[in-house]
Amino acid sequence: MSFLDNPKNAGFAMWAVGIIQMVLAIVSIAYVFIDNKDILLVVPGIGALIGGFIYFGFGNSVRTGAISEKWDILCVYVKTVGVVAIIAGIFGLLPLDLAVGGVVSIIIGLIILFIYKKMTDGNATTFDKIIWILLVLIFLIGIIGGLLSIISFTIDGVLLGLCDVVIYAFMFLALFDSDVKAKMGM
Repeated sequence: MSFLDNPKNAGFAMWAVGIIQMVLAIVSIAYVFIDNKDILLVVPGIGALIGGFIYFGFGNSVRTGAISEKWDILCVYVKTVGVVAIIAGIFGLLPLDLAVGGVVSIIIGLIILFIYKKMTDGNATTFDKIIWILLVLIFLIGIIGGLLSIISFTIDGVLLGLCDVVIYAFMFLALFDSDVKAKMGM
């Protein structure tokens, strides 16, 4: 099993993303108070903190082997991304200048949860094949985005970029697992 194909490495990367997101959320919340910004700007930071806890929990489940099958990891990852997008959207609604982004995030999260539901309904339909192709493209874009973050040469960019490369490469490779392909009708 290669480094990028190992669920525990992907779990560690997701776990690390959760920790980094929590730290950045705490910093953004503290910044509101330190720089006397509008108190409503704390609300998106709280959403980011909750999202970080969710990623941390999911990553820890994968890292420790509680979730170990590639199909299960892929499905729960899709669900986790959808839930975190909705939470970020809800918490992004309160500062009115961020409300449009919050609404978009909620809509994207709902679409992702719909995709999760279609993936896990037990039917391998044409729509599942389309989802498989879309996920291949999304994960490839995620790998490229992670590589671009690495060359940003900022601490958070490099750390998150490395984690993104590991996570998206694992998810990309998981799509080509025979069990995953069979469940998606490929």
